[in-house]
Amino acid sequence: MKDTLAAALMQIGGGSAFALMVPVLAGFIAFSIADRPGLTPGLIGGMLGG
Repeated sequence: MKDTLAAALMQIGGGSAFALMVPVLAGFIAFSIADRPGLTPGLIGGMLGG
């Protein structure tokens, strides 16, 4: 299991991808509420909150 491509990708960038999940989710929630002007503040708020 440790020699698969998926395991190698998880080792390389898995932590970074999961660390960005909360800010991206917050950004898209803000985008759905405030449209385009809410995307960046939502991402920043998600980074600070998560």
